Amino acid sequence: MRLVLVSACLAATPAFANDGFGGLSATGLTFGQTEAIAMEEERLFIGLDRITVDYVFRNLTDRDVTG
Repeated sequence: MRLVLVSACLAATPAFANDGFGGLSATGLTFGQTEAIAMEEERLFIGLDRITVDYVFRNLTDRDVTG
């Protein structure tokens, strides 16, 4: 089992970061992007009984940003 997991990790290709905004509107899900926020860190943990992701975002402007 561990050999399969290691092989899958080595064969994985890079993916684009989760750096967009999302929300729910009257017409459904909406998505957007902004240059005002940068995702500086993403820590992914995959365990046998759970998967967790921790993000660190930074506001690149001198004003509040909502999304």
